[in-house]
Amino acid sequence: MGMVGGYRPQLDGLRAVAVTLVLLGHFALDRTVIGHVGVRIFFVLSGYLITGILLQARDAREAGQAQPLRHFYIRRILRLWPAYYLLLGVALIANIDNIRSVAPWHLVQASNILFAWRNAFVPPVTAHWWSLAVEEQFYLVWPLVVFFLPRRWLVPAIIAAIGMANVGRAFIPMDDIAYLTLPFMSFDALAAGALVTVAERRGPMPGWLLPGTLLLGAITLVVLLLPLPFGLNLHLSEALTAPLFAGLVALAASGRSPSWLGRVLCWPPILYIGRISYGVYLYHLFILLAMWKLDETAAFLAHHRMVMFLIGSAATIIVATASWYMIERPINALKRRYPFP
Repeated sequence: MGMVGGYRPQLDGLRAVAVTLVLLGHFALDRTVIGHVGVRIFFVLSGYLITGILLQARDAREAGQAQPLRHFYIRRILRLWPAYYLLLGVALIANIDNIRSVAPWHLVQASNILFAWRNAFVPPVTAHWWSLAVEEQFYLVWPLVVFFLPRRWLVPAIIAAIGMANVGRAFIPMDDIAYLTLPFMSFDALAAGALVTVAERRGPMPGWLLPGTLLLGAITLVVLLLPLPFGLNLHLSEALTAPLFAGLVALAASGRSPSWLGRVLCWPPILYIGRISYGVYLYHLFILLAMWKLDETAAFLAHHRMVMFLIGSAATIIVATASWYMIERPINALKRRYPFP
């Protein structure tokens, strides 16, 4: 059976890859879908890890060991809310980017619904928060599905979630923000990760996984590099990245990824970026906004986007490091009081 528990450093490495793609997309390559590709990696990882945790907890509960579901929610709150609400509080006090005008939406972590309704990222500095809202909505609903749905219906539910996302793409115009931000539009990536967990628990990964993932990766790379209209490029990237990243997660989790890839993903600086990736993601557009307000410097950076990427990434990592050591890690330590599973 594949490895379903314990720390797997290669997954932190994949987090680092994901957040680096997001930084590239927002600091340097904002006319491409590369940032969204990074978000898709995060979704697949979340689906994989959260489903694994929930299935282990269900196993324990059915074996007579108490596993209160409220512990899952408490642990998620301790991990995600402190930094988010501290940043939101500072933004509201300073009224950064006129955020007070839509404060209730961000307070209840419904940014994605707001963006879809307005068909605009309001305010722009919170544009990336749509994915954090989708994650929160996933955490609310998915534990109930995994815990209480009969086991024989779990795989059909996962497949239905994948189908729901693809049906949504057929009806929602690609130039609508709702195409990105409505929760069910990301169900395929979250469900792809969940499907990896279910497959992993049933036995060893198949021998074709590595060549199949490499082939799909090559196809995806070619598609992303083609000079296609942005909307078509986005649609194709959505269709290809969920299975591709599911394959990468399966390879990383099972330890069957190529040795060179394993060494890269487990390189200590990469692991560190993966560890603080939540903070990097949370803060990076606020760093970008600050950079754009530096007048003469902003004019230079506008014409040297890779320089902006390097400076912006460094500044974001510094802020995320402070957040990790001063806020996130100390509060995260409280999770030991709420074991799950």
